[in-house]
Amino acid sequence: MKLLELLGLSRDAGNDDVEDGDTIRRIAAELEALAPEAARRVAALAYLLGRIAWVDRRVTEEESEAMVRIVAERSGLSEAQATLAVEIAKTRARLFGGTDDFLVARELGELVPRAEKRSILDALFAVAAADGAISTAEANEIRLIADTIGLEHEDYVAMRSRYRDRLAVLREDTQGAGRKRTGEPDR
Repeated sequence: MKLLELLGLSRDAGNDDVEDGDTIRRIAAELEALAPEAARRVAALAYLLGRIAWVDRRVTEEESEAMVRIVAERSGLSEAQATLAVEIAKTRARLFGGTDDFLVARELGELVPRAEKRSILDALFAVAAADGAISTAEANEIRLIADTIGLEHEDYVAMRSRYRDRLAVLREDTQGAGRKRTGEPDR
C-alpha cells in the first residue's frame, strides 16, 4: 500500500473512507492490534489531540511528541504504532476538520465513562501546553470538546486551573496579554 493510500489521501475517486470522512474508522483500521472498541477510543483520542495541536494551524515537535506519548501510554501501543496513529490523526484533523471534529468528540463521549472524559481533558491540555503556552484558541477548542464529550463547565475549569501557569492569556510575556492591555482585539 502506498503512503498516500495509508493516510487516506488516495486520488482514487472511489475511496469511500475519504468521501465519508469517517475519521475514527480510518484510524482504527490502522490499529488492528487492539480490540475494535479500544481501537476506536484510541483513534478518537488521537484525532482530538491532533485537533488541539492544529488549532493554530501548525503542529510543533513538542506537541507531536506529547501526542505520541499520551497515545502510547493510554493504549499500550508501541511507540511506532502510536506515532502512526498520531500522524494519521493529525493529517485527518487538517483535512477533514469541522464536521469530523464534532462527530469524533460526540462518539468518544458516548464510548467512555466520566472519569476517562476528565482524563481526556487533561491530555488535551497537556498537548496544548507542550510548546510552553496554551493559547486562547487552544483553550476555547478544549472547552468545545469538553462540552461535546459531556463534561460540565466545572470539570473544564478545574482542569484548566491545573494548567494556569501555561495559559497565554494570564502570562505577561505573550502577545495576547499585550493586546489585552492596549485594547487591541484578539484575532
